[in-house]
Amino acid sequence: MRLDEKVVASLGRMGSRLLVVGAILYIVARLTGSMIIDRATGLVALTGLTLGALWLLGSITLMRRRGETCILETSLTMAAWTLTPWGVYTSIKQAAWEAISRLKQKPPNPSNDDPIIIPPFDGCWAIVNGGTTKEESHSWNLWSQRYAYDMIRVDDIERVEKQCAHRSLGNWTTYGSPIYAAINGIVVKVVDGVRDNEPVGRIQLATKHLAGNHVVIKHAPNLYSLYAHLKRGSITVKEGDKVKAGEKIGEAGNSGMSTMPHLHFQLMTTPDPLATISVPFKINTKYPRRGAIICNNRP
Repeated sequence: MRLDEKVVASLGRMGSRLLVVGAILYIVARLTGSMIIDRATGLVALTGLTLGALWLLGSITLMRRRGETCILETSLTMAAWTLTPWGVYTSIKQAAWEAISRLKQKPPNPSNDDPIIIPPFDGCWAIVNGGTTKEESHSWNLWSQRYAYDMIRVDDIERVEKQCAHRSLGNWTTYGSPIYAAINGIVVKVVDGVRDNEPVGRIQLATKHLAGNHVVIKHAPNLYSLYAHLKRGSITVKEGDKVKAGEKIGEAGNSGMSTMPHLHFQLMTTPDPLATISVPFKINTKYPRRGAIICNNRP
């Protein structure tokens, strides 16, 4: 397994979430007097601490390898956020929904009936995270984000590899770029007012929404689109508005659990990003995949 920021951040998130689970089990054990739960508490907590240690070692290794101290800061703030009250709530809600979903159904697979959308941006953008295979997926084991995508303007590709040299939001052409509805629909959820993360790479611990400033649009029963991490104050629609494909809804930002300016986009089965199942889709005629360049030359 290649050591990179995604792997290291995953270790931190898993470790912190296991510690949260361990704390819950500890409370249950004290209330019930169960020796089995008490023993399980120790095992879960030990696993969480082990993953935490691996995350710290991985972060230090990456920092030394690339000579960029902000990598450690990014990993630290991401892991620390999961221990905040809203981070704990997010972890528990996601875990509960994922468990329930697995008992009820199987995740969708790409098929000929998958929705077809237009690009939710103009100009040329790169898919930096996401795909329809386990190797390329945004988060394969999280059904809520299996078919999610992170996108940036092509001008910012080199900044991803040299992120610590570009910590000002103004250095990123993605930041402030207009975002458009990908399909006709009705706006059902709008969250705005979340501060954008700056310096780039530092997560605001006071952020209560994983998706930051975001818009959710309903297109059909059990089909919604999510536009996440938008720029604070840029959202131009409100709940109840009818929108057409290609209509501006906001601007790309760096709010929520976002380590660089980008657009997180996905189709899903419910309006709640934490309690949903992501749905595969095509942009024009093709499935988007990591590394692809997608252009939309609007008039």
